[in-house]
Amino acid sequence: MVSDERWRATTGPILSSDLKAGEVYDARMEILGWDQPGFDESRWRGVRVAE
Repeated sequence: MVSDERWRATTGPILSSDLKAGEVYDARMEILGWDQPGFDESRWRGVRVAE
């Protein structure tokens, strides 16, 4: 699949991640079912396509 303007995105539970400092993860922000067929991503935002 090619990346284009049809892709959508949102924030998730990983608030920050660093090789040395580790990761800050907020499990309350998990989005259950986001990886399943039929998931409603209508509240997610479109992405910007870079050249």
